[in-house]
Amino acid sequence: MTYGLKVFAGNNILQIDSDRASSYGLVTTFAGTASTLSFSVANTLVFANRSSNGYIYPAWNSANTSVTFYDDLDNVIDVNCILAKPGNGVSGDVGTRTYGLQILASNGTTVVFDSRAFSNAGFAPIKILTAGSISATNKVITTGLSHYVCMNPFWKVGNNKGGIVRSSTNISATYSSNSWFDIIVAEKIT
Repeated sequence: MTYGLKVFAGNNILQIDSDRASSYGLVTTFAGTASTLSFSVANTLVFANRSSNGYIYPAWNSANTSVTFYDDLDNVIDVNCILAKPGNGVSGDVGTRTYGLQILASNGTTVVFDSRAFSNAGFAPIKILTAGSISATNKVITTGLSHYVCMNPFWKVGNNKGGIVRSSTNISATYSSNSWFDIIVAEKIT
């Protein structure tokens, strides 16, 4: 690296590298409470959490540009949500903020990082359950009741649904046939 910027965390994990246009993290574009969210699902991860015990089933619209959250009785519910996009996809999402740090890749045009896009609470992935790790005998995703679970692998289409349920001791999957998806668990950073 002759010119550019590399940022490492204290434990020597690479955070940003301007030599690698594909080296970018996730940026929180929404953190709050909602029953329906609109976005482009192609490059957005949706994380959700309930403040009380109960089910969350996400219903994605046919264009994959919004999601609505339901409980086990098919009532629309408000949930705590975090939307995360790749850091290079939010350079236009800086609002009226004019000051900050923007890092371009060595090609001079690809935005690797833009601090102005961080207008919401952050989040940190803390665990990834690999495909097939949820089974009929162990559906627990996390015992951290304040953790957020990525909802992208879950669904509700009519009576066919797969989601998560929060109990007094854990957050679990409502089904065991998730052998084709990884499940990301994250925590909100404020």
